Amino acid sequence: MKYCKHCGKEITEEMKFCKDCGANTTTSLQPTQNEEEHPKFSKKKKMIISIAGSAVLLLVVVFSILNYLSSPDRLMKTLYTAIEEHDYEKINDLIYFSNSDDKIGVDNATSLATEIERTGSLEYTLRQLREQVGRTSTENYDLHLTPRKCFLLIDCYRIVTDPHYVKVTTNLNNVEIHRGNTTTTIENRDDEVLIGPLTYAEVTLQGSTRTNLLHWKLKKCWNLYIQNQCIYTLIMIRFGLRI
Repeated sequence: MKYCKHCGKEITEEMKFCKDCGANTTTSLQPTQNEEEHPKFSKKKKMIISIAGSAVLLLVVVFSILNYLSSPDRLMKTLYTAIEEHDYEKINDLIYFSNSDDKIGVDNATSLATEIERTGSLEYTLRQLREQVGRTSTENYDLHLTPRKCFLLIDCYRIVTDPHYVKVTTNLNNVEIHRGNTTTTIENRDDEVLIGPLTYAEVTLQGSTRTNLLHWKLKKCWNLYIQNQCIYTLIMIRFGLRI
């Protein structure tokens, strides 16, 4: 129903002039009651709706980006590239010791990457990691892929490995045990020192000591391959005269 703009009286669609005031109804029609009850959106409301829509779209984009950055596929590709390029700092950033927030360290990253390359097991290592996606148990692997909540509903993945330890003893006093950039001293030959945590790989230790007459050095390598446990391996570095 429509009403005259001038007098407000009710008029019909067919009327060209108001029967009460005579005004031209083709240019003086007021909105219907339904139109008055449902006015058009104001600029302010349109702006609010536009901002809300943009915010939702931004959240979707951010969620998608974070989901990609935290995906296991991207993590594994990054590890693959780091090993191929001998980027030991990057490998250290990617792998942690299990049940802690400690990275494995550059020395361990170097040993691990060297071992993977020496044995030609890079593809095998990546295949093992892919097998773990979606699994609740990853006990039978050297490198474990573990999920954790990092942002809202997004799972971030982390590569972890079990720590290994070596107990070292020697037959002389004041022996320095060197591994990479780390040096530990055994002051008394009856003592044992704990070297670690280490990753599963070939471990190279070098012992050296000085006496009044001699400076002895001895270098030995051991392989740590026992899975799924923290190993405490006892190693004896024995010095003697070579005749």
